[in-house]
Amino acid sequence: GNIKSCFKDMDADGSGVISFQELDATWHARITKFQDLLLSKYKTYDKAWHALDSNRNNRIDSSEFTAICADLGYCSSPQEAAQLFRQLLPSLGQKFIAREDLMVLGVVGAWQGPARSNPGPVTHGVPHPVCDPAADPTPTDNAEQDGPQDA
Repeated sequence: GNIKSCFKDMDADGSGVISFQELDATWHARITKFQDLLLSKYKTYDKAWHALDSNRNNRIDSSEFTAICADLGYCSSPQEAAQLFRQLLPSLGQKFIAREDLMVLGVVGAWQGPARSNPGPVTHGVPHPVCDPAADPTPTDNAEQDGPQDA
């Protein structure tokens, strides 16, 4: 087939970038909902990370993630939380999520401020910066207002 035609079909908004929303609207909606619930409850990425990492080992395992999903009212079952956890894993076979993994996705950032509405294209849970320059986790909207957070 014709690659240009395929790309044009996938690039619904004609932006020249195939966003995560265009690639998989269902998963985009699920991740966005999780992100919105996190920030609604915890207000900042730093507070959200501390809630996610309940045992303070600087990574989130499946049980921590399932518990926070239930607390947020994110999903109707532990299986649904497990599906989201697997989607957010940075690579196949990995058993935990580190803060950096969520920063890349725009789910949890290193700065305060509103969540990104489009985490960018994802391949096995990781945005592809070559396909989407917006996948760069560097804050642009409120960086000057909010500034970096101290660790």
